[in-house]
Amino acid sequence: MKVYIDSNVFVSNICEDEDNNKSSKDFIDFILNTNFSKGLMFLTSRFTEVEVASAIFHKTKNEERARATLYKLERPWKKKFQLLPEKANKKINLDDLIIKLVETALRHGTRFGDTVHANDVESYNIDFLVTWNITDFEKMKDKIKTLQVVTPTQMLVELKRMIENEKTKIKIQGN
Repeated sequence: MKVYIDSNVFVSNICEDEDNNKSSKDFIDFILNTNFSKGLMFLTSRFTEVEVASAIFHKTKNEERARATLYKLERPWKKKFQLLPEKANKKINLDDLIIKLVETALRHGTRFGDTVHANDVESYNIDFLVTWNITDFEKMKDKIKTLQVVTPTQMLVELKRMIENEKTKIKIQGN
């Protein structure tokens, strides 16, 4: 199962003045502190790093804090969150990428940052898109029937349910 996390979840996790700070923190901390089965992947865009650093800078006007978020995303979180595209050193044709992003934006009615996420969700067959902006992805959800667009709070409930089901399954197999 592939769980893709929108940059707004990371921003609200870092900024204490965000309305969703506690819920985002609970969600991210749960992921970082839980050992999941191998079939579960947490993903986000490489561009999330830019979005998060930019948002932090605009909120705090503190360059050092904005830079620190880059390292926070790259270092401790890198073990749990896979950055897309997977092959960062692969050469891409910028014209092709722009055409693909424009087509994605038109297909799903998304703005630039959300278009990057929508493109990743389509390209990597994502099962869950975790975001605080569910309405921004309504059109996409209607087109990709297998996609579930949920808040971090909803995904946290789903993850806990999955772990309980896994424990029950192991317990039953052990009897």
